[in-house]
Amino acid sequence: MNHTRRRPVTLLLAFALSLTALTSCANAQTTTSRTSGAVGAQPTVAELRAGVVAAVHANHELSVDVLWTNRIPSDAGKSTRGPALTALRASAAQREKQGVRVRMLHDTYRIISVRLNKARTTATAVAQSIQKLAPSHLNGKPLGRPIELNERASLLLHRLGSSRTFVVWKVDLIK
Repeated sequence: MNHTRRRPVTLLLAFALSLTALTSCANAQTTTSRTSGAVGAQPTVAELRAGVVAAVHANHELSVDVLWTNRIPSDAGKSTRGPALTALRASAAQREKQGVRVRMLHDTYRIISVRLNKARTTATAVAQSIQKLAPSHLNGKPLGRPIELNERASLLLHRLGSSRTFVVWKVDLIK
């Protein structure tokens, strides 16, 4: 590929990576112990916020894994559903079709804020992702230079029934 064609592909790849990186996580566990012995006890605000944080971190870990493997694990729905999972699938399929995978060289991810709606059925989180990514061919041969990202995203989460569990539903980059 010549240099003039490489730049648009690199920019497209950087955009796709940034969206995928911010929708990112698979192995985070949510604590499910009850603080009250009462049957049907409603989760506290603190427990719900912890559920949101666990889902956001699990989504991030999922996204990082998908960047490298271009595969959506069968348990992805534990942290990510709806348009966020659809976008993650599309991004992975596009990279697979282009013969590209992405290795994480550096990753700093933090949740800046968490807000629950009044009914406590949805939440919004803002997260910042500072990453250095190395795109490569499927055989591991580097594809250009590493890409550095420093972005923020707004994540919409939906609560699963009356549980403490949330899933990332939609991710929007903040410009």
